[in-house]
Amino acid sequence: MLKPRMLIGLLAFLLGAAGPALPVPASAQEPPPGIAAPTDTPVLKHGRMDVRHPLHVGSDYYPKQSLKHHEQGKCTLAFFIDADGTVPAAQLLKPTGFPRLDTACFESVIGVPLIPATINGTPVAGWNDFNVVWVIDHAQPYQPPPERPAFPRIADDYELQVGKEFYPESGKAGHPKGYCVVHLVVDPSGAVRDARITHSTGSPILDKACLAAIAPARFTPELQNGLPVGDATDIAIYW
Repeated sequence: MLKPRMLIGLLAFLLGAAGPALPVPASAQEPPPGIAAPTDTPVLKHGRMDVRHPLHVGSDYYPKQSLKHHEQGKCTLAFFIDADGTVPAAQLLKPTGFPRLDTACFESVIGVPLIPATINGTPVAGWNDFNVVWVIDHAQPYQPPPERPAFPRIADDYELQVGKEFYPESGKAGHPKGYCVVHLVVDPSGAVRDARITHSTGSPILDKACLAAIAPARFTPELQNGLPVGDATDIAIYW
């Protein structure tokens, strides 16, 4: 039940993105109702939230200190949704402007199954973009941070080594769980520089696995005036 004077910390709206596991032409779309798709054209459906399993957003999950300080904002996240609906990684594409709310954005998907993308009805893994909005009723009007024209993101043809199949062998005895946030710089070539953990899993083994997964990753760098530039980003990995 919602607490008084508060709105739900609004919905997660799918913007749409295709990851390395979705080798479909960018022009591939679902056909209009009543029109059959050509048999040689793959039909792609992007991943989305399952209404039976909403993300952990809203009044029940609003950070207490954010409420106290009337912090509001919208983040854009790219969730890597595996074919079974689990989410082993997320990238913060656009922050809320408040670190506490950014953390809440990352935590909104912990333990929440999503609906994976499909190609011709077959579930496939891939990156999908979501907006998460945190709003307090009767607070100061929300002032969004300035929009950035571009940002670095995982390259479409790179598979981040995360998920059950990449769980570190040395941790399987105790099977610890947790999530890390890795802050990193992407240089103009798309390579990772200066990766460091800003939120620990609580397990040295898993933290090491987080850095090992990020270090070889390749990104599409940010563009400014048509030229690639270096910039920072944050990636969460869920074990």
